[in-house]
Amino acid sequence: MKIEELPQRLERQLAAVKRLNRWVLLGIVLAALGAYTLGCNRSNQPKQRIIRAHAFILEDSSGQIQARLTLDKDGSPTLQMWDEHGKPRTQLSARAGLQMRGENGSPRAQLNVDKNGCPALFMCDKKGRPRAQLNVDKDEIPLLIMSDNSGINRAEMTLNKDGSPALFMYDEQGKKRVQMTMDKSGAPGLFISDAQGKQRVQLGMDKSGAPGLFISDAQGKQRVQMTMDKNGAPGLFINDSQGKQRVQLGMDKEGNPGLGLFNALGEFIWTAP
Repeated sequence: MKIEELPQRLERQLAAVKRLNRWVLLGIVLAALGAYTLGCNRSNQPKQRIIRAHAFILEDSSGQIQARLTLDKDGSPTLQMWDEHGKPRTQLSARAGLQMRGENGSPRAQLNVDKNGCPALFMCDKKGRPRAQLNVDKDEIPLLIMSDNSGINRAEMTLNKDGSPALFMYDEQGKKRVQMTMDKSGAPGLFISDAQGKQRVQLGMDKSGAPGLFISDAQGKQRVQMTMDKNGAPGLFINDSQGKQRVQLGMDKEGNPGLGLFNALGEFIWTAP
């Protein structure tokens, strides 16, 4: 290399060093900025704290327990709360559900879900006796049950699988005496039974809107029928103990009455007019 070329070469090397220094300085600045930003983000994040314990107790200023969170003997978490008089009023358990008590300590309401996933609500009287129950069974059928102070179910209301409603009423012995239904076509029905469970009275209406009343004896034989057809013509039919029609009284759609009497073989023995 010639001497006269040396200054030019030194100038080129000096320029290259300056460019390298600028890139190094830029990298240092970016790295410092990134570290500062990361540090700020970490400082803004809340510190995670884990508290481990077998029980938590909440007391008032006088030292009286107001609430307690603990595990029961089966290992299920349970939250209990007391009123200002130190009486237990509310208990929430993962196993038993939610239970609320009255001032005398008797349970008044309970809400839970059984092992099949079916929810149920129980309501009790002042003595802790269940009086009303609302639940949904595993077939998604809702049911409302009302009981007397002896624990006997006296009324039940439910929906059938097709969505049609039904109401059942029971006597003091728990026997069904009254049933009210409505089928999926919208036709209502009322059924009344005696103390032996025999259906004695049926009042209903078919899907065309024609009403009918049917009365049976203690053996279950229909003895009296009162009907009205879709044209509005009424009829009365009386049967013997064998269920055979013996008397017929009616009126046609023009308003003309008619009476017919039958023998045991079902033959006319007298008519009028």
